[in-house]
Amino acid sequence: MTTFLSNIVAIFITFPPIFMIVFYYIFKWLYQHKKHAFHLSVEVSSLVFILANLVILNHMFAFSYGWLIVIGLLTLFIIFLVTQWKLVGDVLIKRLTKLYLRSLWLIGVIGYIVLVTLSIILSVQGA
Repeated sequence: MTTFLSNIVAIFITFPPIFMIVFYYIFKWLYQHKKHAFHLSVEVSSLVFILANLVILNHMFAFSYGWLIVIGLLTLFIIFLVTQWKLVGDVLIKRLTKLYLRSLWLIGVIGYIVLVTLSIILSVQGA
């Protein structure tokens, strides 16, 4: 049973679009609303995309970039926090979290596409 669960987790980390699609259909079934299901699946899968980028970077360059990614994520969160504080006056945690996770998803998807393309190019050149 643990082997099965570890294989499922490995598939979701390796292929985060599958994770997002699975959660989209789960949320669509639960809430019966396509837009709400898409937004929730984006928010849930944003961290999986970042984790997948970390795994790809570690595999491609044999160096752990985790600390750089954590510093970048914290910096981005602080920028969003200060921006919301300056524009709105109050920090609304729910709004800040949604904006942050959706931005992470966008960064994660772009990074995932770039890293997968770069990985394919480097593996073809090396073969």
